[in-house]
Amino acid sequence: MLLKMLERKRQQKMFKIFFTICCLLTSFCFNLESKAKALTVGSKPFLESNLLAEITVLKFQEKGFKISHKKSMGGTAILWKALQKGDLDFYPEYTGTIQEVILGNNKNFGKNLSNREIKKELAKLGIGMTASLGFNNSYGLAMRRTKAEQLSVERISDLQKHSGLHYAFTHEFMNRKDGWQRLKDFYKFSPQKLQSIEHTIEHSLAFKSIESGKTDLIDINTTDPQIKSLDLKVLKDDKAFFPQYEAVFLYRLDLEPNAKVLLKSLEGKLVQKKIIELNTLAEKDKEATSAAKAFLGLEKTQTKKEFLGLNKELPLWFIQHLILVSLSLLLAIILGIPLGIMSYSNKLLSNLILNFTGIIQTIPSLALLALLVPVMGIKFETALLALFLYSLLPIVKNTFI
Repeated sequence: MLLKMLERKRQQKMFKIFFTICCLLTSFCFNLESKAKALTVGSKPFLESNLLAEITVLKFQEKGFKISHKKSMGGTAILWKALQKGDLDFYPEYTGTIQEVILGNNKNFGKNLSNREIKKELAKLGIGMTASLGFNNSYGLAMRRTKAEQLSVERISDLQKHSGLHYAFTHEFMNRKDGWQRLKDFYKFSPQKLQSIEHTIEHSLAFKSIESGKTDLIDINTTDPQIKSLDLKVLKDDKAFFPQYEAVFLYRLDLEPNAKVLLKSLEGKLVQKKIIELNTLAEKDKEATSAAKAFLGLEKTQTKKEFLGLNKELPLWFIQHLILVSLSLLLAIILGIPLGIMSYSNKLLSNLILNFTGIIQTIPSLALLALLVPVMGIKFETALLALFLYSLLPIVKNTFI
């Protein structure tokens, strides 16, 4: 009995030491990171957004700014909330998205607000907007050219004549105010005639799907390089449904003046032809940095320096990741095992606990982040909570069994 008590005390002491070390390391690593960063730019999970953000990273670094890029963070809702909370300093956006998603001007749908009107509305929210970067990247609908010619589909209105087609749209396009649901009403499509098979898909996968013939129609951005490489037919928006999507940067009004000046220096510099060329280069290389360098005219000799710079940060990222996973798992064990024991011993609690942890497990990771980021911001605690919640079910269920 005495030996068991001593062993238990030893385990408790070891646990306290481990937990304290993890907390100290976490604090140390993230303090180092926060001191190293002066500015943060975010981007959405598609190549052009990453490209625009990467251009600012290289441009700001060239002028001596310390800046980090949070790549492919998620949809508009996540980046907008992060910008408002101060987790981001700026990120690339489009005027159509600002008008229809962020500002939600239902009364002005189909009647584009001027950039001056948009800026005025954003200023009320503490956010500034640059002038257009020089190109318009509107939404559009596209088919394989051979399929479109076979069905004699030239305009969006022509889709009404054909049933049984397979449509694959991005999640955001399916649900946004200027997306598919609103488009069907705007074009007065009859549900009886338009019997399409619809499902959601990630933007980059949509091109593979339509190339293979599994999908007949997808939503595209008018500067996508795949339009040319896959020989897609962009359907004419014959009723002018889609608003203008001029590329801009949204930034916090409290952004330091020098950074604002540097950001605004990109205004008008990316014309339509140039951005398509850069998108094609980025698509070819499967990353945005080389295209960003090409636009800024940076020497290739910088690659070695940047590679070495990346290596210096890798140990920090590794430690952060290790601590994040260890702490989330540890917290899940501390709570999950007692919950599993309670579930086993109490049938009433069993259904409640197992159902609750099961529901959490079914929430997609991006959806969970979309719920947590507006409340907690983009920080260590947010990721810790998300991983903790995802770890609960297997621990609770295996303890219960």
